Amino acid sequence: MEVVVEIFLLVFWSGIFAMIADLKTSADHLANLVLSRTYTCHEITTLGSLVALVLSNM
Repeated sequence: MEVVVEIFLLVFWSGIFAMIADLKTSADHLANLVLSRTYTCHEITTLGSLVALVLSNM
């Protein structure tokens, strides 16, 4: 009976650790998306300002 309980606990905790690892991975991906979006928006804004500057000097 003790072996069954030990196996159950091992499987249970392995599942918990897998879920925690998946959540951390998802959070890392989300953080990367936020950084990527911020960088992209900054580049578009900078490019838009550059185009406006060039057009105003024509």
